[in-house]
Amino acid sequence: MKKIIFASIIAMVFCGSANAQYSYSSASRLDSIENALASANTKMAEMRADSIHSAVWSKATSFEIGYAAESSSSEVYERQNAKFGFFFNFNHNYLFPKSKAWGNIVKVGLNVRWFDLDYAMYKDFYRDINPRNSITSGWTSNITTSDGDMRAKFQQMTLLAGVCGVGPTVTVAPFSFMNNALSALKVNLYFHYQPTLGLNLYMIQPQLMVNNEYINGSDKDTEIELGYVSMWDLGFRIQWRNIGIGVEGRWGSGKLKNTVYSPYFYANSQTYQGIPINVNGAADPDKNYTRKFGQTRVYFDIAF
Repeated sequence: MKKIIFASIIAMVFCGSANAQYSYSSASRLDSIENALASANTKMAEMRADSIHSAVWSKATSFEIGYAAESSSSEVYERQNAKFGFFFNFNHNYLFPKSKAWGNIVKVGLNVRWFDLDYAMYKDFYRDINPRNSITSGWTSNITTSDGDMRAKFQQMTLLAGVCGVGPTVTVAPFSFMNNALSALKVNLYFHYQPTLGLNLYMIQPQLMVNNEYINGSDKDTEIELGYVSMWDLGFRIQWRNIGIGVEGRWGSGKLKNTVYSPYFYANSQTYQGIPINVNGAADPDKNYTRKFGQTRVYFDIAF
């Protein structure tokens, strides 16, 4: 009987020890699994944050194309408005900080406009002609004043080609913290200086008054005025993922080379409002003259 009781006690002690060991081992494995899950959740959160950051901020290069309402003027004649204008350009935003945005929504940096090409066609305009004036010695038409009154019809076009425009930019992604499509919405404000080559082209058609109606003369000419133009750009765009729209204002001026077939060349007198009209308003026809440009742009943007 004593042996049975002793054996029973030994068995109970052994079983208790085994159960305690099993419980300790299970708890240890459960802690390991929980730690692994926590680490995986942290990694997934980091990956999600990186994915959102990439989706919002990675597309820094853009191509823009749009319509421009344009005008130009000089020292002598009033502003002339273009019939239409269009443009395209390539830009890149260099934004900081490169990793996490300030407050998760704001980055600042430099906007570089690598290339900008702008074309405008202006409304036709006319200038009276008096070949007897010395300032019209460059006129080549075979029509004379004895045939009737004369004028010149001008078709004006401008081409502005800019490179390497640089200036500050601020980009705000107000909903980047959200887990939906709104997180990819950005607003970009920029301003920069754009070195530009300006080209002013005139297609000139002499006309003669016959029976109270102007008819085209036999001669037609094309003349070009060329020079360096300093342009300034201020604008903003709203971008969602890789598409956007924007508005921009541009202004600037530059010295263009005079041409004897300029609008200022064709005048009935050698002065206009008391200002000498030699060529483009310049007292010396060999000197350059100042032309001002102004634009309001609306455009479509593709980011990549």
